[in-house]
Amino acid sequence: MHRSCNNPGLCFNVSAPGKVILYGEHSVVHDKLAVAASLGLRTYLHFDECPSSDNIHFDIPAVNLEYSVNFTVLQQWMNNLLEDNGSTITLGPDLLDHAEVVTSVQSFLKSNSKVEFNEQQLASLTGIFYLLFGILHSVNELKPFTVTLGSDLTLGAGTGSSASFAVTVAAAFVYYKHFKLLSAKLTTFSDDEKSLISKWAYCIEKINHGLPSGIDNAICTYGSMVMFRKSEGMQLMSTCEFQLLLINTEVSRSTKQILNNVIALMQNHKAVIDSVMATMDLIAKSAVSCIIEITNDVNNPILYQRLGELTHINQCMLESLGASHPTIDKICSILKASGLNGKLTGAGGGGYVIAIIPPYVSKNLLNDLIEQLNSEGFRTNLTKLGGLGVSIS
Repeated sequence: MHRSCNNPGLCFNVSAPGKVILYGEHSVVHDKLAVAASLGLRTYLHFDECPSSDNIHFDIPAVNLEYSVNFTVLQQWMNNLLEDNGSTITLGPDLLDHAEVVTSVQSFLKSNSKVEFNEQQLASLTGIFYLLFGILHSVNELKPFTVTLGSDLTLGAGTGSSASFAVTVAAAFVYYKHFKLLSAKLTTFSDDEKSLISKWAYCIEKINHGLPSGIDNAICTYGSMVMFRKSEGMQLMSTCEFQLLLINTEVSRSTKQILNNVIALMQNHKAVIDSVMATMDLIAKSAVSCIIEITNDVNNPILYQRLGELTHINQCMLESLGASHPTIDKICSILKASGLNGKLTGAGGGGYVIAIIPPYVSKNLLNDLIEQLNSEGFRTNLTKLGGLGVSIS
């Protein structure tokens, strides 16, 4: 529940979806094709301008954090950092000294807190204050405000929680800047605004993940189902509705560490891993063709069988990269026994397993499967693929 202001100014809500990579995780970093889709699970932000307050306040229950900072102290820090970056109204995500801003943000946070932050809390606040400086530094009429964040997404589980968070915060500050400069409220974000939001969110993904592909912030911004290749950008796909079963392994992992492990494997066995990456590229291409065919023939079981086979092969490739986990393998076996194919999503090593549920799968079979997974200690979530991107309400 968000804090109320005594004399509220501007109030609004924004949200952004999570995402799953259906095909191409890890290989996408090496300019191979990936297929991803937004989820019906979202991050939510409520913004309250509080002109009579002395502080800017953030409430983030997901990481058990409430943080306030004096507004005058914040403005002084922003002015000093702006001078260090070459005072200009045109500073944007491509013009900031990224490393310097991150260092300055974290130094500011540690100097203006009475408690020590844990890793998730520091990451959340670093992202927020990076975006606050980057987007709002040129707003002369900046006022104290309160931000409350909530999410349907499990942190660090491969469903784009960090990108969804970054997109939501960036969108809120882009909205606020638009209002303060033009005195006009937005009902939707334009294509240019979405592009800017995605670029700002990518900056935060770099802080959290080292060498991100860019697909997470893109899908959380634009929604829908997309094809993505680093050298070519993103292409939206017009598809039918797919039902997805998300299974939480309850195993936590570090995306950055898993990415580094795959890079090390590639350095030791370059020719072999290059061939694995090339195979994963072919899998993604074949999956796109299959998804398009299904969209034109939604009840064809042969097409779903083919897509399931590609899912299984993709999981085998990811296992060869060391991205799987015994718990992931166990869940995939349970799915296989019910005639379905599962794979990890995201970095792997834990997180979620996904399985597309064909329309011909009976409710009884699906309920029995979910009951079995739950009895093994795995939480499940039945959701839709390809929903709305970042939005204002």
